Amino acid sequence: MAKLIFSLIFTVQFIVYGQAAVHGTYWSESSDAGGCQMPTATYVVTNAIALGQETALGDLAFRSGLCGQVLTVNCGNGDVDAVVVSTCNIGSDTCGVDMIAKTWNTATNNASPGITDCTVILSNKNPIAGDGPLCYHRPNSDIGNAYSVILSVLNTSGKIPSGATVAGVSGNRGNDDWFIFDSAGQNLFTDEAAVVFTYEDGSSDSFTVADCQSGGSVQIFK
Repeated sequence: MAKLIFSLIFTVQFIVYGQAAVHGTYWSESSDAGGCQMPTATYVVTNAIALGQETALGDLAFRSGLCGQVLTVNCGNGDVDAVVVSTCNIGSDTCGVDMIAKTWNTATNNASPGITDCTVILSNKNPIAGDGPLCYHRPNSDIGNAYSVILSVLNTSGKIPSGATVAGVSGNRGNDDWFIFDSAGQNLFTDEAAVVFTYEDGSSDSFTVADCQSGGSVQIFK
């Protein structure tokens, strides 16, 4: 009975977090400075993809919060863990997972650039060395500004951020993982101000502004 229960749980998780027959394509030799704007850090997952909104992706179709997550991609040559570092053809059904050269070569056993079918699963692995979760300032953004700040959380072990506050002020974000906070002219975002990220599963993590690390410049994966 225990084995049967475990099997049922595993199947449900796969249906929610894993999708088959997703189109995998070749992106470029390396990632770019747009898209998710991943911070400079020591990455333990060094493969990278741009994620699209192909219908076959199901719950893994790109949305804010999937930036920085690790997806396990299998195109018939074994599992490849890759960080979501950019977006691909947002607003259309034409892109699944678009892979940098190193990732494509590993996933396809050095096939010529083209289109292949892959399975895609959300992993609970963290992309950056060190204990998670980690709060970061967006690369190239202003640090030490008590009136405006741009933050996000990484190394969430597969939990997808859905909202954030700094000193009780809610952040707004677009098609990336970065929350933009505006104090409306009040001196609120001091080092001691509370930063709270909430996740789609209802849990949360808390920091202070001082805990949030510089994002440096945008990390390029190649």
